[in-house]
Amino acid sequence: MKKQMKQFLSILMLLFMVWGVVFYTGCKKSDINEPPDMSIVGVKWILESIQYSPVTVIPIIESFYIRLREDFSVGMEVDCNHCGGRYSLGDNNSILFDYTTIGCSEMYCGDDSMDEEFHEALKSATKYKVEGNRLRIYFNHGSSHLNFIAESL
Repeated sequence: MKKQMKQFLSILMLLFMVWGVVFYTGCKKSDINEPPDMSIVGVKWILESIQYSPVTVIPIIESFYIRLREDFSVGMEVDCNHCGGRYSLGDNNSILFDYTTIGCSEMYCGDDSMDEEFHEALKSATKYKVEGNRLRIYFNHGSSHLNFIAESL
């Protein structure tokens, strides 16, 4: 009887181990937190447009760019002003611009400047996506995004 109980417990333990391996390897990639995509760091990203919806795309003519550094500082040119501060990257390509640390020069850039829209977008940024030399930063709960292109060297 004792031998049968040992065999039963051994088989049961083996089944749990097999079940654990099958369950673990069956996880979808999206179920696992992905580390930040650091390919966006050290690149000068030039803003091309602000896209509020598939049909509402505002092209950017002025000079807007961001440069994310390895030490999690960010440098920006926002129309005629320069800004600096901090940002953070998280799992699954999350991004946050810390506007408690971001400061800018305060020159008047004209009535048509998109500087306020740019800052508002970065304040509510949540995710980013890199495709080749293009970067999208999503804001407004992911319904809108900023379209950037990497500066050619």
